[in-house]
Amino acid sequence: MKSYGSRKWYSVIVALTMIWFLLVMTVWVFNLVLRGLNDNRGIGNYIKAYFWAEAWQELALLKVKEKWYGFSDSIEHTINNRSVVLSDNALEPTQFKWEDVFISYDLGTKTDSYTGTLQGLEYDIIPLFYLTGSDIEEKATDISLSVLSWNSDDLVWNIVSQFSGVSGTGSFDRYTPLHEKRLVSWSFDFLDTTVESFLSTSSNNYLILFHSNNSDDLVYNLTSASESSFSKPSTHIISSAQVWKYRQNLDTYLDNTKYLDFLKYSIYSKK
Repeated sequence: MKSYGSRKWYSVIVALTMIWFLLVMTVWVFNLVLRGLNDNRGIGNYIKAYFWAEAWQELALLKVKEKWYGFSDSIEHTINNRSVVLSDNALEPTQFKWEDVFISYDLGTKTDSYTGTLQGLEYDIIPLFYLTGSDIEEKATDISLSVLSWNSDDLVWNIVSQFSGVSGTGSFDRYTPLHEKRLVSWSFDFLDTTVESFLSTSSNNYLILFHSNNSDDLVYNLTSASESSFSKPSTHIISSAQVWKYRQNLDTYLDNTKYLDFLKYSIYSKK
């Protein structure tokens, strides 16, 4: 009887061990399957975020093409009427669910201060305005240009509009006196003016900067006061899309100077 009782407890221990082993294996397999499902969902959300970020990148580029190089627009990365346009409750931002697509982008065009570096014989072309979403031109009239490197006389600049232009070298501010060249009936009139006066009375103004020396780099800073802004000569268009915790950011470098390259053939002079 004693030997039979020992075998009985041995069988119980073996059975409990097998049950424990099968339970551990079941939990391990279930956890493995659950992780696979979560990974698949994460990959799906990752891919969805990438393609929607790419779509909004293309939309931003289309707006630049249709609206002009000075167009400025952005969608903030917050819950707002534009960022949740792809959600199931697009008309009710407060009902936004994080499994829906959440988008944002920034053209990065508008600024009131820009520092640039010109290599020898290189140009920068800066639109002294920006365009709002309503296609209204907002002009910068109170601007100042400072040369931050020692070779200030090597910086030659023009400000051109549709029918007139001014030119000079080195730094300037809103009060700098200028001689305006205006095209009237296929001949030029010459008028005395200032930087601010010229910018106030003309539209679609472009500042063309040229480093006339082929030696050291030239560093400059352009600022605008009185709450007016201008467009950068080059910018980064950043678009984002987010689904749950998966977010994709895409960046496109846009060089306005290359697109406006023909403007560099305007006539430069010190007077």
